[in-house]
Amino acid sequence: MKIQNIKKQKNGKYKLKLDNNTTIVTYDNVILNNNLLFNSNVDDNTMEKIKEENNYYDIYNEAFKFVSKKMRSEKEIIKYLKELNLDDDMIDEFIVKFRDNGIINDVNYTRAYIHDRMNFSNDGPFKIKEDLIDNGIDSDIIEDEFSKIDFKEFNEKCDKLILKKIKANHKYPESILKRKISNELFSLGYSVPNLDNYFINSTGTEVLKHEYDKLYRKYCFKFQDDELKNFLFQKLYAKGFSKENIRNLIQNI
Repeated sequence: MKIQNIKKQKNGKYKLKLDNNTTIVTYDNVILNNNLLFNSNVDDNTMEKIKEENNYYDIYNEAFKFVSKKMRSEKEIIKYLKELNLDDDMIDEFIVKFRDNGIINDVNYTRAYIHDRMNFSNDGPFKIKEDLIDNGIDSDIIEDEFSKIDFKEFNEKCDKLILKKIKANHKYPESILKRKISNELFSLGYSVPNLDNYFINSTGTEVLKHEYDKLYRKYCFKFQDDELKNFLFQKLYAKGFSKENIRNLIQNI
């Protein structure tokens, strides 16, 4: 069989037309590897070799698309290649190629990952580090990249999260709100600061008054005078408000 025509296609591949009306769609590398020129012969062995190389480059291009959409860690790429049911030798070959052309670079990946999480999420440093470890990044790389970070940004973000929670609170007493804020900060990966200073000018009294008014409206027709005060005291105390603050509020009403 002889090649009668070679035509480049829009997708970057080439279509080879043979004199028996057979067509081969392949890659430029395959053409070069097998010296596929106009009028050259294509025997059965060459045809089989073309099929094998086509399959290789088909898989390579799929893997390249995966890693080109966004930066991936080496562990993520290996996992994807395994999902393509490749054998270990082919996976190793692809990984070496991706390393050589800079597609796999866990240092650059780590740097970009930290930058994105700092700018586009509320995650703290411990969560970011944990996720990087889950993605297979070496701990030395993680620590080295974090050593270049200005932790002032994390501290400012932590402050904003705390103040936002305090400002939005219309339900919880200070003790419970502190616990909820601490739990949330911990889950986000922050080292939880002493929260007392954040509550110096907080609206704890307003929250207590709000809860008192709700309970009063609900039970004022069921209880009266001291019985009502005692009942409301117990209800508010059960919600987590301090005895001193409750007494002060009730005495001043």
